[in-house]
Amino acid sequence: MDLTVDKAFEILDTNQHGIPFEAIAYLYEQPSSQEILAKISYSLHHAYDEEAYYDEKTDAILPAPIWYSIVAEGHAHEDLIDGVIALFTTEDDPWDVLNEQGMFLVGLFCEKLGKVAVDKFMKAILTYSKPQDELPIMFMHDAIYFVNQDEYHDQIKAILTFNTPYVEALAITVSSAQYQSLLPTIQSLYDFCKYKERQDELGQNEHILYEVEEALRELKLGKPLYPEQAKPYSQKREPWQEHYQGLIPYFEEEKAE
Repeated sequence: MDLTVDKAFEILDTNQHGIPFEAIAYLYEQPSSQEILAKISYSLHHAYDEEAYYDEKTDAILPAPIWYSIVAEGHAHEDLIDGVIALFTTEDDPWDVLNEQGMFLVGLFCEKLGKVAVDKFMKAILTYSKPQDELPIMFMHDAIYFVNQDEYHDQIKAILTFNTPYVEALAITVSSAQYQSLLPTIQSLYDFCKYKERQDELGQNEHILYEVEEALRELKLGKPLYPEQAKPYSQKREPWQEHYQGLIPYFEEEKAE
């Protein structure tokens, strides 16, 4: 297929079933430009905007945001960071596949862009780690692997509380990153969970105790319990072509909702 940037955009914007590998790869490998960055940014910011990706003819929500989020792997740029953050801070019932791809971008951008990405993702984590928030911010936790631990000690310590949404995921990331200065905080969190258990007050939160207990054990050990898993998702996943080959049946059988 003879492709141009505009033709590849058209394919990604309209594709409904299957995965448009050729168009994704074409844009992925193009030199970064304001045109491509703007297109990716729009898609990330509007991933859950039904008006932006609704096809009236088929009465379907188009999966374009996932295609553009893959293209973003080839165009790590400061202009895209806010769009990645938007994936996790605008919708409390998100799309699992997009969560996973967004998590990949968090680690990739932190690795390639450095402190500017780390600081933005950490600011978002800290901003939305409030008891009333149920947004999927845990998919940004991979930024913790890249922080200056002295710089962020007090801020992360402040959100390692029982009432913080997804605190168990936060604790596991802290321990996998061997954030040793936070061991006393994890110990206090574990002690509180045990207290809640003795008072028969854990209820459906028993999983928090188990995860925090593992995090505590890992920090006390001084090394990851599962070394191959103790790194950001961006350093564990195979190249995008291989990964998404395994998801072809999903995109052939289902419509993005």
